[in-house]
Amino acid sequence: MAKKHRERTALPHFILNPAASAGKTGRIQASLLLAIEEKFPGGFVLDVTTNQGHATEITRQALNAGTNLVVAVGGDGTINEVVNGFLDKEKHVNAHARLGFLCIGTAKDVARNLNLPDNLSTQLDIVAGNLSRMIDLGKVSFHSRDGNQLDRFFINDCQPGIAAMVVRRVTPALKRLGGFLAFGIGSTLTALTYRARYMSVSADGTDWISGRFLGVTAANGRYAGGGMDFAPASRVDDGLLDLLVIKDQSVASRLINFPKIYTGKHIDLSWIEHRKAKKIRISSPEHVALEADGELIGFLPCEISVVPRFLRVAAPDDSMKKI
Repeated sequence: MAKKHRERTALPHFILNPAASAGKTGRIQASLLLAIEEKFPGGFVLDVTTNQGHATEITRQALNAGTNLVVAVGGDGTINEVVNGFLDKEKHVNAHARLGFLCIGTAKDVARNLNLPDNLSTQLDIVAGNLSRMIDLGKVSFHSRDGNQLDRFFINDCQPGIAAMVVRRVTPALKRLGGFLAFGIGSTLTALTYRARYMSVSADGTDWISGRFLGVTAANGRYAGGGMDFAPASRVDDGLLDLLVIKDQSVASRLINFPKIYTGKHIDLSWIEHRKAKKIRISSPEHVALEADGELIGFLPCEISVVPRFLRVAAPDDSMKKI
């Protein structure tokens, strides 16, 4: 759907996922449209996604057609699809284009990692303004359910193990409770039953650690899981990934220490190992699921790397106070 304009292809392009945040985005679509019209009186394009992967297709088409601004309207999963549309075979589709955000999803970790305000109206002001910064992306090569090797880019995090099971457990019904409760409940329930898997992790070409782990985190941004401070030292523009290994613990220890993830104090626990790396490889003799930006994508083995300062986004830099 588009507002009439002679040069439609060069207009700002909004991509809205009506299913985001358990359908909330679809329910407020009409009011969002009015707000966008007010901020973009010169015209814009609005496309509504209908299936998984649709946002990636729309993004690539819009960038090839000449737009210099694509805005993801939805949750972190929607944003991830749009991010992947900015690339074609690891190259920019349009190196001058910016990615903007109207974050309405359950987790909103992209907003936290990019220092964006919670208020949608203020987010729209940023989209309509001239703020711009370059950020890193993560790239993961992994195996699909049918055994094919696939690539995917991510903006927040990539995690095999327990995090992937939490993603599976956070159903639309839970998402209606909001990100903090949904992921908190999902994580707690998963911690009660999840069995650690044997994994081997290498960093920058060197074998680093092997053992039975609850999970491994490759973090581009600081926050994941609806506000969990997974990687307190991580920055989206430092050219590095923060690598965390969560060793196996008793169920009681998991439950006692789980709240520390929200404050970043888990990083100093004896059963956490962490370092920074540019290239990571994770393998396992077991069947271990993998998630990226809060979406189940495939299975181990995987190779993860950082793509430094690759994506231009409409967001304040870290030196600016949160609006």
